[in-house]
Amino acid sequence: MDLSVIIHDRLVANAAVAAIVGTNVFLEESPDDADLPLIVYASRLGDAVDGSALVSPATVTVHGYASSDDTAQSLGAAISAALEGGGGVSGTTRLHCLSLEAWEEARSSEENLWGRLLAFSGTVVRG
Repeated sequence: MDLSVIIHDRLVANAAVAAIVGTNVFLEESPDDADLPLIVYASRLGDAVDGSALVSPATVTVHGYASSDDTAQSLGAAISAALEGGGGVSGTTRLHCLSLEAWEEARSSEENLWGRLLAFSGTVVRG
C-alpha cells in the first residue's frame, strides 16, 4: 500500500527519529530479533468517497519502543514531529495533513520496555 510507503519514508527521513532508532522502522510487526529502540507502524484507509478522485480517511498508528522511559519519550516526540501536519506522495497516492489524535504511554519495568503509542488521522486522495 502506498500509504505505508509515505509513512515509512517520513519516519526514516526525520533526523531525530533516525538518531534514536536508526533503520528499525517496521510495518505492522517487528522481527523477533530486532533490537530496541524501534518503531512499529500501521496504516488503514476508510471507505472511499467517489468523485473526481478517490478520497479516503486515513488512520495511522505508530508505536515507539525503547529500553528506558526517557528514550521512549524522546522517540514519541520525534515521531510526532516527523508526522504531524505532514503528508506525502507515493505513486498515485497523496496523503494530506496528518493530525495527532492520541498519545499514550506504555510502561513495563519488569520487561524493561517503555513505549509511546501515537495515533494520527488524515486524508488520502488516489488517482
